[in-house]
Amino acid sequence: MSVNKYTIRIADFGNVTGGPVVGPPVNGRLSIPVPVDTNLDKYLKIPINLDFNSVDQAEVVNRDFISHEVEKSINPILDYEKTRFSPTLMDGDLTNKVTIKLNFLNGSGGYTTPTHYSDIGFDDNDITFQKNRFKNSFLKLSFYDSDKPTNQNIISIMTIYSRLHTTDLKRLLDDSGNINVGGGLPLNANQIPVRLELDNPIVRPEGFAEGFYLYHYKTNLDNTSKTLEQTTKSSIPTNEKRESLYMRAEFNNAANGKITKFITTSGLLNINDLIKKLHVKYLLKRNATGYRYTLSTNYNNADNITETGSGVTLNLYEIRAE
Repeated sequence: MSVNKYTIRIADFGNVTGGPVVGPPVNGRLSIPVPVDTNLDKYLKIPINLDFNSVDQAEVVNRDFISHEVEKSINPILDYEKTRFSPTLMDGDLTNKVTIKLNFLNGSGGYTTPTHYSDIGFDDNDITFQKNRFKNSFLKLSFYDSDKPTNQNIISIMTIYSRLHTTDLKRLLDDSGNINVGGGLPLNANQIPVRLELDNPIVRPEGFAEGFYLYHYKTNLDNTSKTLEQTTKSSIPTNEKRESLYMRAEFNNAANGKITKFITTSGLLNINDLIKKLHVKYLLKRNATGYRYTLSTNYNNADNITETGSGVTLNLYEIRAE
């Protein structure tokens, strides 16, 4: 403890004179002479401590408050470099195909499964001539850092535009090997389901790769704790770094100008239960083989994600509530 010492002259306390002092007679008696120090420059020392020290809390303050405030006052180092994540199955195996199927409500309040383009306002000419009404319609995937709508930050957005796939074209030859009339042309609008097939461009360069890969900040994987999948899946290496993103989907229809939001179940739910079905969990991971992402089937007992040998299928349903 440091102490600042201050001195005060004794003479400053009152009028002090030199020489012996003899008191007046009291009851016929004289006072005893009292010698007085004539040195007026003697000082009285008063130690005053100006340093603050909380009683029995100094260690706690230094550990829990000061260090925390110092860390907050220093700007963090942020690395905005992104990397490419490839899709995998829950067991960690790479997959070459991700299919997103969109199921819309019909006039009776139920789902048309599968939903065709004719059910949402497109006609044959829109498909055959690839009109802007069709080409400019897109699925928007918004990725958040939390699944709580009242407390979440948007991380990134992905847009996947409508397009025709090879299975949406008429076959050039029939089963007998004869040439089909109109072979190679698109099928009718009521024969093409609303879905997006995302292919690995390395394995299928003729396919549609937009949305197949996910791009995210790779440094975020260094400071994440174990997730449910890590603690329950024994096959997951313990040295994997993992992070979770939560995706919400909506379809922007250029044919009628409508924006349709989706949930992950076809069940009719009340508003409280509906909030739990707004998101699809993307589990991002990094291991010795690279950067990967998985559509989690463990999140909220998801039954809209199907894994097969040919790829992953994600079913989304137009939002509705009781």
